[in-house]
Amino acid sequence: TGPATSSFLRCFELGVLRGAGFEPRLDRCAGCDRELDGAESFLDPRHATLTCEACVGDRVMLITVPLAVLE
Repeated sequence: TGPATSSFLRCFELGVLRGAGFEPRLDRCAGCDRELDGAESFLDPRHATLTCEACVGDRVMLITVPLAVLE
C-alpha cells in the first residue's frame, strides 16, 4: 500500500460526515433547493453548503466550484 490519494481522503471524509449525520448536499442549492445544474456553483465554507448563482447575493466568502467537480 502507498500513501492515501486525495480522492481516497475525500471519500473517507464524506463517509465520516454521512455516518455522523452531516452528509453535505451536493446536488441542490442550500438557498432555493433547486437542482444545481448550471455551469458552476458556489461553496460557502462557513456553512458547508453549496449555492446556485441566483442565490449568491452579496456573500463574499464563497469559493467557485465547477459543476464537473461535483459529478
